[in-house]
Amino acid sequence: MGRAAYDAMPRDEELVPFNSEDIERIGRDELGHGWAVQIWMEELAAERGTPIGPETGGGLAPGGPALIDYYRARIAQLSEFVEEHQIVDVPPWLGEIETVETPKFLQPVSPGASMFPPLLFSKSTTGFYFITPPTSLAEAAKNLDANQDFDRDRILSTVA
Repeated sequence: MGRAAYDAMPRDEELVPFNSEDIERIGRDELGHGWAVQIWMEELAAERGTPIGPETGGGLAPGGPALIDYYRARIAQLSEFVEEHQIVDVPPWLGEIETVETPKFLQPVSPGASMFPPLLFSKSTTGFYFITPPTSLAEAAKNLDANQDFDRDRILSTVA
């Protein structure tokens, strides 16, 4: 693709003031933050004597194709909670997000959940929430893999 073509995407399609170097720096910052949180979680768990993994993660999501429906159900649960508790108003004109499996060609570069909002100035108001199913949910949870640990609590916090 090349740097010039990639730099044009955020500028021309997403209308954000970032180039590839900015995005790389943001990505490195996010990785650093993720590692810090992981170390903090491990230390806190050791202090409290709490095991880390699927047994303490709020319920491990089902593997395979059922994961997408599980995500949809958690999104509906969160939406109901937000509406019932009047946390924030989400106007209907904002559109809908359709939850689907990440296309196979994107899975190697998008290991977790990601969102593709509706295009700016488009007549369509549907965005896509992509889910990349991991090879092993239990292994991802055991390894504290934030991109592939699909337990109930992590899904709710990611969706929020």
